[in-house]
Amino acid sequence: MKIKMILTCALLATANVIYAQREISNPVCQPNSYGLITLEECPEQHQQLTVKLSEERDKITIYYNGQVMQELTTDDEFTSPIAEGECPVYFLDANFDGKCDIFVGPGLSRTYSTLLLWNSQTGKFEPLTDCDGAALQNIALDPVNKRVFDGGSSSYCEEDGDMMVWNGNKLEIVETLVIISDPTQYRANGVKYMFTVKNKKTGRLVKATNYKQNLPTRWRNYVSSMGL
Repeated sequence: MKIKMILTCALLATANVIYAQREISNPVCQPNSYGLITLEECPEQHQQLTVKLSEERDKITIYYNGQVMQELTTDDEFTSPIAEGECPVYFLDANFDGKCDIFVGPGLSRTYSTLLLWNSQTGKFEPLTDCDGAALQNIALDPVNKRVFDGGSSSYCEEDGDMMVWNGNKLEIVETLVIISDPTQYRANGVKYMFTVKNKKTGRLVKATNYKQNLPTRWRNYVSSMGL
């Protein structure tokens, strides 16, 4: 029995080394006219990888050239549930390391998404577990400046955005954007203008304006990419 367990562990370790050595092609994602890569620019199919979700949404199975490569479960790997309802899968280079990563979601609830980062050393995809509180509802990548934007709606008149940078395998929010489209709700949300940009760490006001064209270029591009 002990010998069998040792052999099983050895085979698993060997498989991980094999996958680590295999070249998983990086998907071609062309930036849009604003220089950003949104999920719309990311392919939902990959030459070598196939990703399937269980009906219960509690397991992700990753196939490499038709063979099971890895299984991840919500109990063991995820800090939040996989989105319910329709849940698309996108292939992208989320952390700008030249390796293919996987983005699962958002679903119909737009609440939960899962970002799986490729680890060349272990030959596995590992879920991002630290994104500084960002929901990862609808990310956009800035490959030139290596920034990650994320945003979503929190009410009928409010849109929120985060601008993040990578610190190792963690995402850190640098700036936040609040958009209030209804002027009657400015006071309730503690703002005086439609667009408010702040430094996340210091809370310092970066920009407040009623006009998108007056936003810093990085935010103007993001807002335009999202169609806001």
